[in-house]
Amino acid sequence: MRTFVLALSLTLATGVDGAAAQAGKGAREETKTITGVIDQKGADFVIAEPENLEPVAVLQGVGFSNESFARFVGVPVRVRGTLVTEKNRKILRVRRLSDIQETPQPKP
Repeated sequence: MRTFVLALSLTLATGVDGAAAQAGKGAREETKTITGVIDQKGADFVIAEPENLEPVAVLQGVGFSNESFARFVGVPVRVRGTLVTEKNRKILRVRRLSDIQETPQPKP
């Protein structure tokens, strides 16, 4: 019985590691901080270039709903997370979002 449990454990562990390796082959991941403006494209929220609203990456919340991005549409923000490229589409799995406060200009 112990041999069976040990063999089953090793098989499951190998299967999990193999699945993780397979998942990693198709997607490239890196931690990134991106500054831009949040925009909505269809059902997706994206981080876009502030000058021309050209999308940089699709945003996915980690630990919070994607709908949370709605209140930041049009707002300059800094987002930090894991950037994944899947099927020629960049996805940023956002762990932290902070709006960029404009620095008050000194009065003359």
